[in-house]
Amino acid sequence: MDEDLKVVLLFILLIVMVILGILVLSQLECTSKAKALGYKCEWGILQGCVLEKPNGNKVLLENLRYNDLD
Repeated sequence: MDEDLKVVLLFILLIVMVILGILVLSQLECTSKAKALGYKCEWGILQGCVLEKPNGNKVLLENLRYNDLD
């Protein structure tokens, strides 16, 4: 295999691994924060972290406010 092709494939593999790592860490962060708050959670690539409050309301983690924790 040509050396230039090896370098390009290695670079692409590295980028894919970084993207997958970021996605996994994002999902773990969502689960961890939901567990700490006692909420259920759903995570998706496009929707992000959605928390379900004990009263059944759903809210994006990024929109959660400290005074909205009931």
